[in-house]
Amino acid sequence: MSKSILITGASSGIGYALARYYSKQGARVIGLSRHEPKEPYDWDHRRADLADDAQIYAVAQAIEAEYGQLDVLINNAGYGIADALEYTDPAAMRNMFEVNVFGAFILTKACLGMLRRSENPKVIHIGSVAGEIPIPFQAVYAMCKAALHTMSDAWRLELKPLGIDMSVVLPGDTQTGFTDHRQSTAKEDKQYGDRVTRSIAKMARDEQRGMPVKAVVRTVNRQLKRRRMKARVTVGLSYKVLVLLFNILPRRFSLWLVYRLYGS
Repeated sequence: MSKSILITGASSGIGYALARYYSKQGARVIGLSRHEPKEPYDWDHRRADLADDAQIYAVAQAIEAEYGQLDVLINNAGYGIADALEYTDPAAMRNMFEVNVFGAFILTKACLGMLRRSENPKVIHIGSVAGEIPIPFQAVYAMCKAALHTMSDAWRLELKPLGIDMSVVLPGDTQTGFTDHRQSTAKEDKQYGDRVTRSIAKMARDEQRGMPVKAVVRTVNRQLKRRRMKARVTVGLSYKVLVLLFNILPRRFSLWLVYRLYGS
């Protein structure tokens, strides 16, 4: 029997690439997102807003009724806010946590019954290097990813005796539609001397020149092929080095380097 794989954020970007790849491999792919994919697709697509708990539980129940079990869950859906924290709208921040963190939490919780019926169930969260290295003026996104990383580690420890494996894959700058979908709630930049504007422009350039999305797909696929997944995997050698250096160098010096890149 082919594996059943549920992928969130499957309408574009990394989620779409993952859904297309595993569909071509013969897996039974269920793609979940708020909107239909704009590009052609041949998998089972379900619509749900991950900021709405009731919709998450309803779609999980429908999938369970049709598929019975789930072998892989990939929590990929998410979006970004780029602003100074001083200017960030608290309502926008709460909604972002609802989608990026609580949506992944609720969906994972709702899928545990289906995952337990699999012989080798796995859950992968698509995190971010930003969750390990906080980026100024993209702080809310970094906060969400840091929370997602910690949640995955906790799930991994709690579910280990039950046989459900858990991992986080951390991409860096990736060529997707994420740049165009990033929100900005800042009304002005005068307090920061145009630093917000310059930093956001640099983020956009870095993403547009970033790694191809297939690099993320390859990393996810390598994880799923392992008997026991790694707890965290960073995509790309250069980002592996950056994360390592950030964690072993004195924090003050590490933050100064990030400031020089994105904050000054």
